[in-house]
Amino acid sequence: MGTKVSVITVCYNAEASIGNTLKSVLEQTYKDFEYVIIDGASKDNTLKIVERYKPEFEEKGILLNLISEKDNGIYDAMNKAVRCCNGEWLIYMNADDTFADADVLKDIFADNDHDGIDVVYGDSYRIKGDRKKLDIADKDLEALKDFKFFCHQATFTRRKVFDEIMFDSRFKICADYDFFLQAYLKGYKFYHENRVVCVYSVEGTSNKAYYKTILDNYNVRIKNGIIRKSPLIKLKAFIWNLKHMLRNEW
Repeated sequence: MGTKVSVITVCYNAEASIGNTLKSVLEQTYKDFEYVIIDGASKDNTLKIVERYKPEFEEKGILLNLISEKDNGIYDAMNKAVRCCNGEWLIYMNADDTFADADVLKDIFADNDHDGIDVVYGDSYRIKGDRKKLDIADKDLEALKDFKFFCHQATFTRRKVFDEIMFDSRFKICADYDFFLQAYLKGYKFYHENRVVCVYSVEGTSNKAYYKTILDNYNVRIKNGIIRKSPLIKLKAFIWNLKHMLRNEW
């Protein structure tokens, strides 16, 4: 096996936020990882910013692999990233996301091989403007049958899981939910790490996105046999998920 961890950043025209992500990855005190950036052929200064950081990664002995080409959306790019990784564990820390602090990778992997575990998920901070909220991930995995209660930025997945499951790019918002729900239903072992892993922004999230998110969630559950397709179930799912999203907004 190659490096222990592959940190992946998928981005497109991310000049306003990619610098914070790069610094967050560069500052990790754990060294047994590689950094893979999948850029969707950005037209702004994203690539120039990445190139500026390359010498610093080289100086710390961290492999930085940058690929920039057109893709078919974020989940297509996330699938592409898997084929470029050599790590035993993969985590997606996309532009506008950062690790919670410099010791995240060290605390999770330095003294723990997580034998028998396929998915390690932690807690996260979400920010909106000057507000910051701690999200504690649920330990009851049965809740995955209703919604995804952790974010992919706080999740480490063994490479072997991707040999069987990839992100279904037909889902524009909830392909990550579909991925982890499939992993759970197939019997992969999950472990909750009692640690804040990431900080991610929900800036720009509005009521306009609620319907698309809930519809994607509904279709993911249908695909995986959790619920059957019917107008009444769809209405009940919409009402339940809308209440959940609004209750957990802030």
